Amino acid sequence: MDCDATGYTITSENDGSVVRLDFDSDTHTWSATTEGETHTLMTFIDDTHVQLPAPDGSTTIVTLDQDGLWAYQQMATATLTAQR
Repeated sequence: MDCDATGYTITSENDGSVVRLDFDSDTHTWSATTEGETHTLMTFIDDTHVQLPAPDGSTTIVTLDQDGLWAYQQMATATLTAQR
């Protein structure tokens, strides 16, 4: 793993694939880039909330506590289970 001023480059020891994690300080957003495609992972709204991608392509705001993260996990799991 390499680190620079805006994020991290992670290289797999297994197959050499590379994932780039970047933080945009203007938007307070973490994103991941792999194989030329960039995806938003999370955007910090304030000290207690983040905006996360939902499985249907929309976004949702959750609290940064156990209850908020659990609710997000349940939503993602339910959506993925329904798609099967």
